[in-house]
Amino acid sequence: DYPILKPQEKGGSFTIYELGPGMGQNFLCFNQRPGTHPETGKPFVDPVKLSWFTNLTFRQAVAHAINRQSIVDGVMNGLGSFQYGPMTVSEGYFYNPNVHKYDYDPGKARALLAEAGFIDRDGDGVLEDAQRHPVELVLVTNSGNTVREKIAEMVSKDLRDIGLKVHFTLLEFNVLVSKLDVTSDWDACLMGFTGGIEPHFGKNIWDSSGQLHMWNPGQKAPAAPWEARIDEIFAAGVQELDQAKRKVLYDEWQTIVAENLPFVYTVVEDRLGGVRNKYGNLFPASYGGVLWNLEELYVK
Repeated sequence: DYPILKPQEKGGSFTIYELGPGMGQNFLCFNQRPGTHPETGKPFVDPVKLSWFTNLTFRQAVAHAINRQSIVDGVMNGLGSFQYGPMTVSEGYFYNPNVHKYDYDPGKARALLAEAGFIDRDGDGVLEDAQRHPVELVLVTNSGNTVREKIAEMVSKDLRDIGLKVHFTLLEFNVLVSKLDVTSDWDACLMGFTGGIEPHFGKNIWDSSGQLHMWNPGQKAPAAPWEARIDEIFAAGVQELDQAKRKVLYDEWQTIVAENLPFVYTVVEDRLGGVRNKYGNLFPASYGGVLWNLEELYVK
């Protein structure tokens, strides 16, 4: 609505406040769950695809393939920011701006894939792995969220441009949640979580035993050393009363996530607030929005 409303602002009846990057994330996640379903006996993930998705170089290539500027311009009317880690600048003190960043570079993405053995061996435009399996996968997201739908569609195109055969599918939200939480019947998904100023509130995502640990949920023991380290960080961070020491811990967590890419982050939309000019004593803030001091507002 912004392109329609912004020119009308000059009429004097309302003001649109641009509050900077929002909180939360939009990310691409690959299913890395090993083992078999206890009821069906079938693998949670096709073993061939599992070998792709658990390959860090593969995920790094994907991170370099995403054209975040195109998403900000095409989906968010320029009102968005690139994201490379689990927190945004608007989430304040614990945000780490120094995590590894994956610039848009399709050439580098293709080089990384070739380094990992993904090459178009038959000239059909689709990469094959070292065993000559075509790299073909299904990317899903929930229908009804138009912003997320458009981001997923653009990410699908970016991945096709580097030689991956991607089928983009929209699912009703409850069906998607069932796939993520119950059957693990999915390849890749474009999803998002809400954010906040306290990192520990995301423990169920980041702890290896958590059910929202989407790429490999409910682990009995951490599957990788970096996951074990994140478990230690969250266990220590919730007990530490010194904010400076907590900052060191959660900075490390964000660094680990950006380097190991369980989620490939895309962009975060800016927060906007529109208020009629008849209200006074407004002091809009990134965290609180436009109505954080509601008890102090008055009608002129």
